[in-house]
Formats: sequence, C-alpha cells, structure tokens
Amino acid sequence: MSTVEMRVCSEPASLREVIDRVPDGFVALDSAGVIRQANQAFLDIVELGSKGSVIGESLGRWLTQPGADLAALLGHLRRYKTVRLFHTVIRGELGSETEVDADRLGVPDVEEAVRLGWEP
Repeated sequence: MSTVEMRVCSEPASLREVIDRVPDGFVALDSAGVIRQANQAFLDIVELGSKGSVIGESLGRWLTQPGADLAALLGHLRRYKTVRLFHTVIRGELGSETEVDADRLGVPDVEEAVRLGWEP
C-alpha cells in the first residue's frame, strides 16, 4: 500500500525536499481542504504534471467515493482529530480511479496532515 499525505506547509526547504522524494503521495491541506503543497507521487495519482496544477485546488476535486468525500474526511478530522484507514477513491484527470486509505499525520504548524495509501 502506497501513500498520499495532506498537510499545510511552513516547513524548512530541507523537509520539503524530503517530502518531494518520498515514494508515497503527499499533499498539505488548509482547514477547508485546499491543497497548499503536493509531491510528485500525488501528482502521479491525479494524473497531472505540475504542482501548479494542484496548488490552490480543493482535494475534493479528486475524491469520488460516495460517503467518503472531502466533507466526510474533514468532518472526521474535526470531530476526532485523527483519521486511520479512511477508505476513499481518487479519480485522476485522465479517468483512472485509485482506491486509497487516509491516515492523519500529526505535524507541527500544519492544519491537516493526512496520508492516503494505495495499491498500484
């Protein structure tokens, strides 16, 4: 199972470089679910070639599982302050669907940090 992680970023450049190299997907979100940072693995899942294509977009644009969309994910985070194995589907821009499991990460200075794992 691979990973996509969400978090709002204010980390040093060296941590951003590490995140960019992680083979699992990673996105940083603000409290409304808007993407503030993403790595290449996440871009691969959503079938886009540049970070500029996802920064400022809602993660909900790609979450397609009924009952497990962005509102459900954020609601779960607000209510429980944690998420483990939140199952949903990401639909890429070219139409591929990838089943993922979300886990919230506790990261200082970050509103939402969530990992989404998938099996290729």
